[in-house]
Amino acid sequence: MNCRQARARLVAYQDHELSPGEERHLEDHLERCPSCAARLAELDEVALRPPLALLPEAEERWAARLDLAIAAARQEPPPARARGSREWVAWAAALALSLLWGGYQWYSAQALQEVLAQQQATAAAETIPSQWFLPAAWEGSDDERERDSWY
Repeated sequence: MNCRQARARLVAYQDHELSPGEERHLEDHLERCPSCAARLAELDEVALRPPLALLPEAEERWAARLDLAIAAARQEPPPARARGSREWVAWAAALALSLLWGGYQWYSAQALQEVLAQQQATAAAETIPSQWFLPAAWEGSDDERERDSWY
């Protein structure tokens, strides 16, 4: 067993949680390794000390701090969420979508007007005056047109 493995098992050894075989291997290592034996001695000292909560002065200090924290919590209400902290995000998103939609509608209307103007210009250019198709005799009165009709 190496030092890393031994040190990982020292607390379990103190708590008697190792199997008999692991306990024997660890004790063999502790007999041969002074640094691991020193580490176990330190852990034994810490284990023998009374916990801080059982010391009267520590318990009194802890109780005083706890009382102060409770009093402070009772006097000050918990901080409320800032009003509108999420509302402004919703309003900003609605405004952005409205602007995008309005811009799209305006652009579409402009494009439609351009297309209609081009179609009207094309239709006007393609319209041929009717006098180009009328014979010269038709330029007179209606009676003359009926008499000279060739259709």
